[in-house]
Amino acid sequence: MNAARVAARRPLISYLTIVAGALIALAALLGLFSVTTLGWLLPLGEIVLGASLIVIAATVSLTLIARIAFWVGGIAWVVIGLISFVPQLGVLHTVAVILALVASLVAGIFVFLRSTFARLGNLIYLIAMIIAALILLLALLSAGLAVGAVLTLVFGAALIVAGVFILRNR
Repeated sequence: MNAARVAARRPLISYLTIVAGALIALAALLGLFSVTTLGWLLPLGEIVLGASLIVIAATVSLTLIARIAFWVGGIAWVVIGLISFVPQLGVLHTVAVILALVASLVAGIFVFLRSTFARLGNLIYLIAMIIAALILLLALLSAGLAVGAVLTLVFGAALIVAGVFILRNR
């Protein structure tokens, strides 16, 4: 893919990442204060995060393994988000969490190693994906609810910062 196409999609990737981070951080913050009336924020944030991964897979020049990681991660995050809205998808939860965990880590590593975005954006994106993997691991183990909420808040904040740096040029 040519550089012009990637540059044209950079704002879309950035805005999707920022919106996903804001929704996830707000959901975590409200969860820390036991506000449950806006339970749709986190699933919506997960869906938007999945969409940003899919846009990256479709528009950024990557190796085949990285492209597969972004596609699988994007679809897995969308499924995780959709489970809250479509309970019949609940049987896919464990598989989606495992796929999102592995794919998010691989995608974050490839972004960092291949310098896909601005320098600091690559590092922050990798950190965000490591935090995502920790959150997903906690979800698999069904443990650490308070720690999970704090990690989710940090994850959302890291996505917001990564989105800002993605928008910046090298």
